[in-house]
Amino acid sequence: MTHTQIRLPLSALFLAVATLAGCGGDSDSPPTPGVVKTDQTITFPQTPAITVGGATATLAATSTSSLAVTFASTTTSICTVSGTTLTPVAAGTCHIEASQAGDATYNAAPIVGQDITVNAAAPVSGNTGTCTTAPCVDFAAVGVGMDPFGSSVTGAVVNDPVDSSNKVGQVFKATTSDTWGGATIYTTVGDKSVAPIDLTSTKIITLRVYSPAAGQVIMLKVENAADTNKNMEAQATTTVANAWETLTFDYTTPSGGAAFNAGTIYNKVSVFPMFLQTLSADSTYYFDELKYTASSQVAPVVVVKDSPNGSVAAYDVTTVGSPKALPGNYAVGRYNSGAGVVDYYQGDFAEQILTVFGVSSTDTAQWGFGVFIANGSTGWNITGTTNFHVDMHPIAECINVCSATVVLVSTADANCKATATVPLTLDDPRNPYTVSLSSFTVAGCTTNTMTAFKLIPVAEVHFQMLRAGMQFTTKPPADTLYPQGFGVGGDIRFD
Repeated sequence: MTHTQIRLPLSALFLAVATLAGCGGDSDSPPTPGVVKTDQTITFPQTPAITVGGATATLAATSTSSLAVTFASTTTSICTVSGTTLTPVAAGTCHIEASQAGDATYNAAPIVGQDITVNAAAPVSGNTGTCTTAPCVDFAAVGVGMDPFGSSVTGAVVNDPVDSSNKVGQVFKATTSDTWGGATIYTTVGDKSVAPIDLTSTKIITLRVYSPAAGQVIMLKVENAADTNKNMEAQATTTVANAWETLTFDYTTPSGGAAFNAGTIYNKVSVFPMFLQTLSADSTYYFDELKYTASSQVAPVVVVKDSPNGSVAAYDVTTVGSPKALPGNYAVGRYNSGAGVVDYYQGDFAEQILTVFGVSSTDTAQWGFGVFIANGSTGWNITGTTNFHVDMHPIAECINVCSATVVLVSTADANCKATATVPLTLDDPRNPYTVSLSSFTVAGCTTNTMTAFKLIPVAEVHFQMLRAGMQFTTKPPADTLYPQGFGVGGDIRFD
């Protein structure tokens, strides 16, 4: 038999090999002769639920190959992953997949997925816990309030809408309210003021706001409590609905009012929700934590009476605490001589108020005598003051044990009083006395401390000489009137 040998060109041989590969051969990753890869699996423990706005979570998984596991989120609108860190984005179900691609020894592991619950953010209180020292105004403090203005506008201190343990300011505006309506935030009720604001180094004030809708314009106005023509306005816009946020008000370029004046004491703050805009529905706004830099400016001295101007009134000696208004700059004492004749004594001691009274040494019905100065419902704002000053002088008949009693009466309640005893020096006819406000005893008030008392203006300042504080040079016959007295005047002030 004859065998015929067929020789093929080299190019044809290559074509045949390529054809075989196309019919099932693996030319990209041919197996390593004698090596078989090992399978691997992933263990992915369940990750606990997380909360939007809370802490991130750390993902953990292991492979039987000990090779590092990779994580990926398939629900990036709910959660995101960076390395092993899981960050919540929105409430819902977060799906994470764990994978391991394998290597020269191990096959890729089957992907393991798990669902993780992402809870909605817990309601955030208006109280951040950082409003612990002045000058930060929160509404849990004594004397803080909201004074509303504008038709159908109300202001009050109420519970936080998301935290009943926290007190906040509230402003309600109706659709019929004046568009300029709002409320003044105050810590001193008399002039509706706050501690002076420093806007020299920074012109930023922040305020926590809870608004019924995003896009609400809030205007914050700062002014001088004694001269409201000196004011500046700034605006900020809410970004969330029914949730607390901190808004920043920048007075670098005021949106209204006058430009910043370094000589002006800014100590009054008013908030205007939806300023000059018409509401589509009745709306309630809440406010908390008014923060600013304290002013280094010294508040004006609180003058009760300038010498020699002003007016005072005297007590009726026969009726304790019964005032008798008198004209002019002087006060006189009144007593009954026993014969039904009312006698008055008065004198001029330099530019002071000189009170001279007749007092019996034996008639216990006569409690003493005194004068007072009143400032009605407005009162004197003594917030921030530490001392009281007055000139006093008793007549020579008052010797040894002789003292005056100073009584401050609150505008909040006539029974709310602060009292101090001042020993008198007899050898100086114009002796000035400085009385520390910390030495006063407070009684009859809601909170009987001087700190709380100073938050409310003083309506009246009384100067009294009580029987227990007087001593006579000689004892007069029974029921005989005996002249006693003391001068009160000078520049009477708090500072």
